Amino acid sequence: SVLRPEQQSKARSFFKGASQLIGGSSQRAQIAQVLNEKVASARTVLHQSAMTGGRFDTLERGESSSATTAIKPTANQAAQSTLNSFHEWAKQAEAMQNPSRMDIYKFYKQDAPHSHPMSDEQQEEF
Repeated sequence: SVLRPEQQSKARSFFKGASQLIGGSSQRAQIAQVLNEKVASARTVLHQSAMTGGRFDTLERGESSSATTAIKPTANQAAQSTLNSFHEWAKQAEAMQNPSRMDIYKFYKQDAPHSHPMSDEQQEEF
């Protein structure tokens, strides 16, 4: 069946979300996709009201339709920094005989002094 333009975007986002869930995409990629879609839909509304020629396709406007290609270089740098921190903590933990959870938390606490540990219940809810 043929859908109206406003229904097409809803259907497209539904099927993208369903395929992400089935495909096992990471939660970070799903969040990035939702945020990018919200920004793109806000721009579409602005373009539709300003332009009388109709709506532009996302790719025609030069935007990305994929969450993975829309990630900015600064996000990659932040991810690399996090990965480097994990690597350093792993090296420190390997140097210990039998590190406990609290020992490993102390490595993190050195990098983030204002953080507080979560209880097991809080971690489950998170």
